[in-house]
Amino acid sequence: MCHAPAQVVDHIQPHRGDQSLFWDVSNWQALCKCCHDREKQRQERTNRSRPVSTLTNR
Repeated sequence: MCHAPAQVVDHIQPHRGDQSLFWDVSNWQALCKCCHDREKQRQERTNRSRPVSTLTNR
């Protein structure tokens, strides 16, 4: 994690329209826009969703 101020509330597991998963606060994580756009999108393309905080610094 880069330690920049959070700007985005991200879903750890993509909700894909599932309202219960969308509103499940245990599925939320705060990310800066850069980490969301780079790391999270890479995870979703490879179908390996997990909290971004478990990733190494990039």
